[in-house]
Amino acid sequence: MPVRSGVFSSILCLNVFHVPCDGDAIAAEFSRTLVPGYGRLFVSSLVRSGGWSDTYMAALHRMGELAAPVTRDELCAKVAGRWGVVESATVEGNMCFLVVRHAG
Repeated sequence: MPVRSGVFSSILCLNVFHVPCDGDAIAAEFSRTLVPGYGRLFVSSLVRSGGWSDTYMAALHRMGELAAPVTRDELCAKVAGRWGVVESATVEGNMCFLVVRHAG
């Protein structure tokens, strides 16, 4: 992104990590552009929940409509990586809501 590093105190990322994309590159840009030690990333994304809807998510993945379905913990690791601290991770149905603070 054509944005200076460490300038955003918050970033809202809705429904991106469950679509076919380079999630690692996106997370790296969030890390780069958030204020170190303070900035927060707010994320929503589909995750596996152990319910019948996981079957539909797997089918959508096979059709190329969704990225490979992940668990809440896998999403946390993908989004926060080595740079973030997960402050909260709530799952409602198959939707996960994360708040990640830049660790600085």
